[in-house]
Amino acid sequence: MPVSLKVPYLSYQQIARVAAESLEKFGCKDNLPIPVEHIIDNILKINIIPFPNLFTGFEINAFTSSDLRIEREGLISKIP
Repeated sequence: MPVSLKVPYLSYQQIARVAAESLEKFGCKDNLPIPVEHIIDNILKINIIPFPNLFTGFEINAFTSSDLRIEREGLISKIP
C-alpha cells in the first residue's frame, strides 16, 4: 500500500541551510566531494546494497531501502 507523505515546501535558502547544518553535524562540512556513501553507510547506518546487473539495467551501482528490505527473484528478504 502506498504511503502518503505531506512534504513541506522549502525555499532554496532553507534547503541550503539544512544541507549545511547536516554536513556540519556529520563532520563533513569542508569535504568536497561530499562523502555521501560514508554518511549513509557509516554514520546513518543504512546499508548500501550492491545488486547484480543493476548498473546494466538502471545505470546505478547500488541502492538503499528505507525499510531495509529488497526483492530478489520474487522473494522479499530482510537485510541483517
